[in-house]
This record gives sequence, C-alpha cells and structure tokens, in this order.
Amino acid sequence: MSTASCASPKPLMLLFVALASFFFANKVAPVHSLSAAKNQWISNSLKYYNRITRGAEHVQQSPTYLKSAMENYFALEKLRDNKPHHAESIYRRLMDEFNPVKNGHAEMCDFSNLAVPTLLLGLLLQREERFDDARTVFDGFSHVLDEAGPNHKCCCAARVLQAHALFEMKQDNPVRAAELIIRAVQMDRNLRPVLRWKLFRNAVVEYKAANRARLQQQRQQGMGFATP
Repeated sequence: MSTASCASPKPLMLLFVALASFFFANKVAPVHSLSAAKNQWISNSLKYYNRITRGAEHVQQSPTYLKSAMENYFALEKLRDNKPHHAESIYRRLMDEFNPVKNGHAEMCDFSNLAVPTLLLGLLLQREERFDDARTVFDGFSHVLDEAGPNHKCCCAARVLQAHALFEMKQDNPVRAAELIIRAVQMDRNLRPVLRWKLFRNAVVEYKAANRARLQQQRQQGMGFATP
C-alpha cells in the first residue's frame, strides 16, 4: 500500500467531519445537536442518489444503498467546495470497492454501485477537459462488463455506456459511439428512443458500414484473396 493511501483519513471519519461541518455551517440548534445534522445529511444524500439513479427500485434494495448514497453525496459536497480532486478520489475509491468482478459482489444489480461513481467521475473529468482520463474511466467500465460476461440487463450500466457514447461522439468517434449506444440499448430497452437522435442515427449508419467492410475483408482473407 502506498504512503499516500496510508496517510488518507478513513472514509467514515471523512463523513463524520463532513457532518460536523454541515452542522456548524447551517447553525443547527444545540437542542438537536449533531443528530439533526446527521439526519439532514442522510436525507440530502438519499434525495441526491435517488435522483441520479432515477429511483431504480433494484438500486434502493441494495444493502449498500445508504453507504453509496452518502459517499456520492459527500463527493458532490467536495465539488461544491471547489475540491474536484477530493471528489475524484472518492469516486475512484468507490469504483474500486464496488467492482463486482474484482470483489465478487452479488446484488440484484451488480453494477449499480460501480456505475454511479464511474458516471460522475467521467463527467467530472470531461468538465476538467481531461479527455484521455475520462476515456480510461469509461473504457475500464466496459472492460468490467466484458469480464462479467454477456447478456446483462442493467439500466445502471446502460447509463454509463450512454454517457460514454456521448463522450465519444463529442470526440469525433461516431463508430465507437454507435457501438456503445447499441450495447446500452441491449442492456436497457428504455433507451431505444436515443437511437432516433440524429447524431446517433448517422453514427449507426457509419457503424454498420464499417462492420460490413470489416466482414468483407475477413472473408477475403479467409479465401486467400488478401494481399500480403
């Protein structure tokens, strides 16, 4: 373990400090003490997490729902405090902790806890114009999906793929964007209307053309027609 990670405060201690800061910043009446501030923090955390997960019932049933909600809300508070690097460290820790392939989590949606910090970190890195880092984060998530095997139906993961597709579109990679959005729709059929967006309609046409060219080249190579 690196020296930097050993020196970092424990997550629960960080949350306690955040709660205390929230308590004093909002001047909660002494009669309520830290308990009121804690309840308010939890309430804000759940409202925020419910919004970004779109109220998905299977996410709410996760045994780590409250922890994920509070941690991601803590990262949001750091962004509000203009501390993006602290928020980034929280997202990366959550991504490592909730990697279902690496850590063997088995919940109703194996990717819900991983998907949220991945999505938020990817968006943060784009805002900071760290495009290579954003792509690395998104590609890492796709790698986790590949390792977990095919045929997943997960709206949480699909949202990350959709964000990745939009990112690749902005980076002028329409074929990759189409590949990602098609995979997202396969995971969550509710995203089908996205395929009707003009930018994705054109990208899917390019994607299909690229696939046909690739298959034709493979057939030619298989028949021995390819030039050395």
